[in-house]
Amino acid sequence: MTLVNGIFDSVLLDSELISYRNDLCFNDGTYYNQKAYQATRALSPQADNIITHDELSELFNIAKNMELPWAYKQDGCYARAHLMAAKFKELGHDFDKAWINGDLSIQDDQQQIRWRYHVAPAIYAYNEQGEVKRYVIDPSMADQPLTAQQWAQRMTRSSQSEINERSFPFPKNSQRYARASLAYSDAEVYYPDASASKATQEQKLKMAKDILNMFQGYLDEMD
Repeated sequence: MTLVNGIFDSVLLDSELISYRNDLCFNDGTYYNQKAYQATRALSPQADNIITHDELSELFNIAKNMELPWAYKQDGCYARAHLMAAKFKELGHDFDKAWINGDLSIQDDQQQIRWRYHVAPAIYAYNEQGEVKRYVIDPSMADQPLTAQQWAQRMTRSSQSEINERSFPFPKNSQRYARASLAYSDAEVYYPDASASKATQEQKLKMAKDILNMFQGYLDEMD
């Protein structure tokens, strides 16, 4: 992973091709240049709270009832995720974000929608058996919270073993290797390459609302 002009670039590589480099550091399965390693620490997941299963279901229903263009699934996941995470924070719950990259698709009514990446808020919660799992809240894909692995599986044709957890930002060439890369970031991250990291939270919220208003306009024109 490298950082150039404030933009992260992460790709899957054969480790034998770079193992001789003495200017790289290795952590949790990823090679970094020094600048990228230091910068990614600020993007790492921060939420360490665990909520109950009932709280998880309640937050899902709150998200589902937000006035967001859920039916416009072709684009806008980054904006919906940011507004949901901000709403949850207002309610006293700190969330992270789950990102997935690869050959992604979902079936929507009569059409198949393809994605390069997808993102939604994520949090640790107890399941009905009392076990702690990482859950994703994504009303654009499901009518209930999903574990991160369930969420990833719904978008891929890969077996669970082919969904690889990676450091954020995820490798942008996962699709080329027939893999799906699942990564987690702090809720403040807006784009998958963290290119809006210098924007204020107010600016990110405005960007999210503006783009979703545009997508809602597309839906209104189709009615």
